[in-house]
Amino acid sequence: MLKILFVCTGNICRSPLAEAQFNYVLTEHRLTEHFFADSSGTSDYHVGRIPDARSISVAKANQVEISHTCRQLQLLDFYSFDYILVMDNSNYQNVLEIKPKDTTCEILYLRSFDIHANGVNIIPDPYYGTDEDFELMYDQIKHSINGLLDFLIAKHKL
Repeated sequence: MLKILFVCTGNICRSPLAEAQFNYVLTEHRLTEHFFADSSGTSDYHVGRIPDARSISVAKANQVEISHTCRQLQLLDFYSFDYILVMDNSNYQNVLEIKPKDTTCEILYLRSFDIHANGVNIIPDPYYGTDEDFELMYDQIKHSINGLLDFLIAKHKL
């Protein structure tokens, strides 16, 4: 079973939506038995809370259910997950700074799997933005998740 962890700053907007979208697509493709997904944040700002209401709303509008309690990235995650997918440069640097040297998990930008991204690797944080920013985030995550799943299926011959 492949274990995938989605990481953003506070685990309140982007990463819980990515986790939910990934699980939604797995269900659509009948691949749930091959994967485990979770999400976390590099900070402890929102630990114990549910995701942002705007992330929940945009997910619901797209028939995606978010069921998550926000948590912070922990050292054990580097040993428990095969892939850690980050949302932006800050997340990437924060993850690299605490990654133990003896782990084999791959740290990748989620948006690097979006064929529409034109070389842009970041999914901007919509936390201080508008509802439209959350809709744009959803579209970027959706395209990225589709590309990620294609990559994982091909690489791991699923």
